[in-house]
Amino acid sequence: MNNEVKSDKSEKLRDEQLNDVVAGSAESRLWGPVRARLSREEMRILEIERENMEEKRIIDFTLF
Repeated sequence: MNNEVKSDKSEKLRDEQLNDVVAGSAESRLWGPVRARLSREEMRILEIERENMEEKRIIDFTLF
């Protein structure tokens, strides 16, 4: 039973990582033209927000 729970969690993590890769490539295509128009400061703000979202996702995953 415990192995099933671990297996489900690892499978869910793999699915999330795969989704992140797919979303990342889509995000790159989407944001490419936009990034060209943003200032360095605006880009840094976006990067910090993205890092915060990733940290929150890691915390959420470890809590549940």
